[in-house]
Amino acid sequence: MNAVMDIERRLGYIPRDVSKDNCGYDIESFIPENLRGPDGYSLRCIEVKGKSIFHDDMVTITRNEMLTALNIPKQYILAIIVVDGGSTTATYCQNMFSKDVEDAADSTNFNVAKLISQSDIVYDER
Repeated sequence: MNAVMDIERRLGYIPRDVSKDNCGYDIESFIPENLRGPDGYSLRCIEVKGKSIFHDDMVTITRNEMLTALNIPKQYILAIIVVDGGSTTATYCQNMFSKDVEDAADSTNFNVAKLISQSDIVYDER
């Protein structure tokens, strides 16, 4: 999570940890007026998923996270952080869910490579 907070600051945003609030994402990042796009949004809502380069290529997305992503697709970012020893790389994805989430699903596992390939990449350190 610290890696994403650092990235947000470097990009000029003002991040805040909301991971304990159960709002469907971990970080609210305020967008200063001079960095806002034509849509005028003032917040980036970022869900952070970390994984080791040595483990499988899956991340688990909860139902709450998926529904939040579907409800605010232009503001929602999935940050995938890959840890390789002492270094990390980050990829920010948007619009990764193209249809409604099944009502019965509590969470779903996603292949990271496939999830990234079907997303709009808005930041990538790879």
